[in-house]
Amino acid sequence: MERRSPMRVRQVAALAPDWKALLDDADNEAELVRVTRDYLATWTPQEMFALPEQCRPGQIKGAEDISFWAYELARIHCADTNDPGAAALVAKMMTFFSHASERLAKLLQARRAAEADEDS
Repeated sequence: MERRSPMRVRQVAALAPDWKALLDDADNEAELVRVTRDYLATWTPQEMFALPEQCRPGQIKGAEDISFWAYELARIHCADTNDPGAAALVAKMMTFFSHASERLAKLLQARRAAEADEDS
């Protein structure tokens, strides 16, 4: 008889348009960090507690924290989970941090291009 691994529960979450717009409108890293902190402040203690412990961002101090959590949440999201509620919350948090990390990359690219223009 064939042995099957436990069913993997993987959720997909859409980022609310308001949060996407706030991320897209961030003009610098400090604004992006502020938007990220504001987003995390909307999570209730119950929602945070329902996340696996390794998926609970602490205080976001800088842009490097955004990159770190985007990676960590994606890594954990891809791991096996049998808890659909936790999987949905991880997906929700991961989606936000993925968009924030993408915006950060664009901001850094624009800054580097501006610095290169100044040097030439």
